[in-house]
Parts: sequence; C-alpha cells; structure tokens
Amino acid sequence: MGDKGLMRAAVLATQLGFSIACPLVAFIGGGVWADSKFATGHLFFFVGLVLGLLAAAGAFYQVALAQPAKRDHAKGSTAPDKIETDSTDVTQTGSPGQKA
Repeated sequence: MGDKGLMRAAVLATQLGFSIACPLVAFIGGGVWADSKFATGHLFFFVGLVLGLLAAAGAFYQVALAQPAKRDHAKGSTAPDKIETDSTDVTQTGSPGQKA
C-alpha cells in the first residue's frame, strides 16, 4: 500500500515538473530566438518569460484541479441522499409525508 502512494506522489511530482518546465522553456526559447532573429535586444525574451509564467501557472492550476479531493469517510456514516419520513406525518389516508 505504501508503494502505491509513493508511486502516485512520484507521478504527480513528474507531471507538475513537466507542466511547469515545458511552457517556460518553449516561450523563453521562442523569445530568445525572436530576439536574435529581429535584433530587438531582450524584448521578446521578457515577453516570452511573462507568457511562459502565465502558461505554467495555468498548467499548474489544471493539474491541481484534476487531483481528487481527499474525503474523510469517518465523518459521514449516513447516506446524505437518504430521506427519512417522520411517522407522525401520516394523514387519515395513511400515506406518509402528506399533511391534511
């Protein structure tokens, strides 16, 4: 059981690493390439840096949302969708839940 949890943690760490590193490398690399191609100094580098950070933040957000929420099974021992009727709500016809 412990190995399964360790494997999930390793997979999540790898997924987070790639989802952050790949957009940064792509946009910064594109910015450096555009700066060398158009001789604009460091303009496209900084544009690529900002776009890479935004893309990495978006990818991180998507990975974080995709993780299942941890639930505490000890708290909810009864089913939340179960409807219990009160036996005092029985009308003269004998159908529960209808008031006279």
